[in-house]
Amino acid sequence: MGATDFAGKHRETLEGLLEPGETLDGVCAASQQLSMFKGRAVALAVTHRRLILLPLDRRGEPSGAPESILRADVSNAGMGGMQCVIRTTAGAKLKFGMLGGGGALTGGEGQSEGTAALAAWIDGLD
Repeated sequence: MGATDFAGKHRETLEGLLEPGETLDGVCAASQQLSMFKGRAVALAVTHRRLILLPLDRRGEPSGAPESILRADVSNAGMGGMQCVIRTTAGAKLKFGMLGGGGALTGGEGQSEGTAALAAWIDGLD
């Protein structure tokens, strides 16, 4: 399965995590920085009320429990270039590296749509 299939590959799994009345606005691949020298790949799902982080293994398959970030739990967030930073009200700082999307090697159209959904979600926090 190629990079252009990323959003489609994970859409069904992520839709299964939605709560009643919640819709999936976008899915994108991201690299979450956990510490200076440690990170992990995640499928990042955007809904109208939260972000869902689905950890992925080295083969791009789900591995581990999904995590949610509710809008109410975000104190500050921003996107610049190919990076997204989210600060929570609990004091956590989450950093994600993003692919731009559009091309076969950058995640395809699904990545572009997911990244745009994430940017809109962040813009809606104000």
